[in-house]
Amino acid sequence: MAALTLPVIPIGEGLSRYFQEAWKFPILKADEEYMLAKRWKEHEDV
Repeated sequence: MAALTLPVIPIGEGLSRYFQEAWKFPILKADEEYMLAKRWKEHEDV
């Protein structure tokens, strides 16, 4: 998987701006999160 570049949030825009940016990414289902964590632990790969 390619590296993910996340946006830098300018100082002064606060926590609400952080959440606006974070909500642009999909939330993982429990089984997806588990499998990614397991793959990382076993192979250091996602």
